[in-house]
Amino acid sequence: MATHTEADLQNKSLLKLRQLFTEITGNEFDNGMDKPALVQAILVQQKRQVEPAPAPAPTRRIRNKPPTTPATDPENNPVDEENALVTVTCGSHPPTQLSLAGKTIGTVRRELSQALNITTSMRARVNGSEVNDNYVLEGGVILEFVQPAGDKA
Repeated sequence: MATHTEADLQNKSLLKLRQLFTEITGNEFDNGMDKPALVQAILVQQKRQVEPAPAPAPTRRIRNKPPTTPATDPENNPVDEENALVTVTCGSHPPTQLSLAGKTIGTVRRELSQALNITTSMRARVNGSEVNDNYVLEGGVILEFVQPAGDKA
């Protein structure tokens, strides 16, 4: 698959960008994101495909393993600000980029519920795939909160 530059992507139509995003991720793209956010999402996805996958950790049983650090604890889970941006959209609110990498969907839902009018019945999708409230966000993704089909907002 060809790698596209930011300038190349900026010259493409919104329809072409949506088609390209679908090809790269395998997910249908239908949230009406604006062109700059879509270009950034494509660049991030391309970068992920080029980077080699990390080697799997050795598997062995460890007894009395200490508890893992919660994903939302910034003291113990430092995240590079530049790579921590997540594009968030909900209903008629314009897409917004926020530093949310390392946080769970449930935490984001609670923190932004009033600002973006996110209800508990709304479903969370990351790059077009539905996820649960325990999903930990990575930088460069698109997080959508959508009303279930058949319900009016």
